Amino acid sequence: MLADIEACLGVGGPGAAGVRPTSVHDVVYDDPEEPPRRRRATVALAVAGVVVLALAGVVGWLMFGGGKADDGRADVPALVGQTLTEAKRSADNVGLTVTVAKREPCADQPEGHVCEQSPTDGRLTKGEAVSVTVSTGAPKVEVPDVTDKNQDDASRILEDKGFKVKVRQVESETEDAGTVLRQNPDGGEKVEKGTEVTLTVAEEAAKSTVPDLGGVTVSEARRLLAAQNLKLGSTTEVESDATAGTVIGQSSAAGQEVDPGTAIDIKVAKAVQTVRIPSDIVGKTLAEVQSELSALGLQTSVATGYAQASDAVVTSSTPAAGSEVTAGSTVVVVTQDAGTGTSGDDTSTDGGTQTPTSQLLPALPFPG
Repeated sequence: MLADIEACLGVGGPGAAGVRPTSVHDVVYDDPEEPPRRRRATVALAVAGVVVLALAGVVGWLMFGGGKADDGRADVPALVGQTLTEAKRSADNVGLTVTVAKREPCADQPEGHVCEQSPTDGRLTKGEAVSVTVSTGAPKVEVPDVTDKNQDDASRILEDKGFKVKVRQVESETEDAGTVLRQNPDGGEKVEKGTEVTLTVAEEAAKSTVPDLGGVTVSEARRLLAAQNLKLGSTTEVESDATAGTVIGQSSAAGQEVDPGTAIDIKVAKAVQTVRIPSDIVGKTLAEVQSELSALGLQTSVATGYAQASDAVVTSSTPAAGSEVTAGSTVVVVTQDAGTGTSGDDTSTDGGTQTPTSQLLPALPFPG
């Protein structure tokens, strides 16, 4: 605008050589020698510029709301969904107040929030009140009893009634996996719609796998069982050719699935004790041999058909004298009558024909 005015006055631009003023300010105020006609034109244009600026200011003020007259009224704010405290603050900001008309259950607003207002919109005189209804919570409804039902069915029933569902799993050895064991709140109890119902649902109990204990020591067996959440049961020693102190049997087979904490019984090879049959029993009396073998933990038996007298002389034994045998074994001895120099029945009684001793002595098994 200033450039246009200066162009109109012929100042400040090209072709204005020799003219001293370079601006409107200079033309209006700084050139007393300017001809009167030129001075009046300059003043008129300057005034026109001021008027234009003033009009622009007025238009801007009107555009930004300055033109709305304060008629003592205010727009009604939207209060639904706000807490009562928030609603009062919103109304106060525009010069209105809030009154609570009633408090009642409200399906879509939590307790303490505004669920209705009157009026809902429009304008009120400042100082007037907006009437509101404050929620006391959602209406209470009865919780369905879903115990013993399948988890999916139970969840669907509760959600259809407007409840939220939370599930927690617990191991059960008596109920099928997925069965509802308990619920909170209980069935039949009345709570607000939208309340969370926690379902305790059965899941299959974890199983432990029985390890292979064969050939390990008792302490190692205990460690292997503990690693599978099992425990060592009874330990029974049995005679075996296996290494003494190692497991040769277990009550549950390796690889079997059992409940955690199950006790597994084992059988352990017992160390075999052996003794040596004295090498000098031949030639001693039966009584002496019986006493000597008994002291070693051995039993003595006389072969069938041979002298049983305590003074009978031992001529041989099975196992043979000097042999290593298991403690508790029976040693079978062959005897002959004392003073006769012959075995108890080396000859038959039907005519005196001699029968070899080897034929009279049956094959004797090793008793150990």
